[in-house]
Amino acid sequence: MNVQVEGIVLRGVDYGETHRIVTLLTPEIGKVGAMARGAKRPQSRLRALVQPLVRGTFSLAYRGQGMAIIRQGQWLEGYRAIQEDLWKHAYAGYAAELVDRFVEEATPNPGVYEFFRQWLEALAAGKDAEILTRLFELHVCEWAGVRPLLDRCAGCGAAVGYARMFDLSGGGPLCDRCLDLRRGIPIRPQTCAVMRALQLVPVNRLGDIRVGPDTRRELADLLGAYLEHHTGARLRGREYIRRLREYAWPGPLDGAGGDLV
Repeated sequence: MNVQVEGIVLRGVDYGETHRIVTLLTPEIGKVGAMARGAKRPQSRLRALVQPLVRGTFSLAYRGQGMAIIRQGQWLEGYRAIQEDLWKHAYAGYAAELVDRFVEEATPNPGVYEFFRQWLEALAAGKDAEILTRLFELHVCEWAGVRPLLDRCAGCGAAVGYARMFDLSGGGPLCDRCLDLRRGIPIRPQTCAVMRALQLVPVNRLGDIRVGPDTRRELADLLGAYLEHHTGARLRGREYIRRLREYAWPGPLDGAGGDLV
């Protein structure tokens, strides 16, 4: 059986001396693994097509229950602005890791594909990489069925206006009555407000949101911890971004100023 699909390469590994196995995200058949035979050869037409974060069309051949074989394809977009920027590439790699981890194989989901495509376009166009990534993490929470409920107490369900603590297990803030009954991590009201806003805005409508350094750091720490708490897995892309910050590489947190949240 032969199938023609559009897809984005999430990751790839070398196989043998000349082959490469890639994981594709497609709207038609969901996430799928495929082998590109001979793709490591310098003269291979598939060489550029099977690099991470490349969007293209892929002709897949299936034989029995084995892995699909990429027969041919067409390169559509390589997101050069992402590939040439250290921070953008780090955030895009982290997003691809999240997609690979939270999207089921062989389950068509055109909405997830379209969201990821629009997200990469926004990142390449120069939108705030840090805020885009927080938006991405919140969408991943929805895909995983653990969307944070930010207007209700995770302990008793009462309305919460001024959040001071967030319960990772319950997936929401704690009201004053529940602070002593459940364990949580500190959260500022500004952080909760930004999360609420990001839950509502489509990626292609995201404007310039001015968020201060402290709120940015708290958002990153909170959402990263929340995803890791509910998956039990260490996210390598998140750790890589943390190391970039640790070694003081100039990045999106530097130079944030003005009237900020």
